Amino acid sequence: MPNNNDHNIHTCEMHLCADPEIVSIINVADITQTSVRVSWSKGQTQVVSSITVYYRATTTWTSVSPSSHSTAYTVSTLQPGTQYYFYVKIVSYGKYSTSDTITMTTGKFSQLLYVCLPIIILHFFRFWFTYLNICENCNTFCKINP
Repeated sequence: MPNNNDHNIHTCEMHLCADPEIVSIINVADITQTSVRVSWSKGQTQVVSSITVYYRATTTWTSVSPSSHSTAYTVSTLQPGTQYYFYVKIVSYGKYSTSDTITMTTGKFSQLLYVCLPIIILHFFRFWFTYLNICENCNTFCKINP
């Protein structure tokens, strides 16, 4: 005749050995030139021993380990205008679950600023030296008559 205590132990062992529910990345948000916020769902997994966010732009994966209670992490120090791949791994009771890999691209620095800023500065100084001068009589800016 089976012992009730044996049955409880068996049930507990089955629970401990169960795979964590599938983790999924549900959002990438707040994408800037150098950072992105990655969020995920832990499903019904009650006890999480570790969460690791993996990301790469080339062939080498980088990992960060946020708190096991978190559902989001901001990855910073990324390169502007670069495509990155992300996935999340959750470990529970020695078993793990990984999300699908997602792709995103960081923002680019404004090329318009790099092209226009020198032109704006050049025109400012051209205007300054061509049309304005400090008047010797009143010590203010006066228009120079060409």
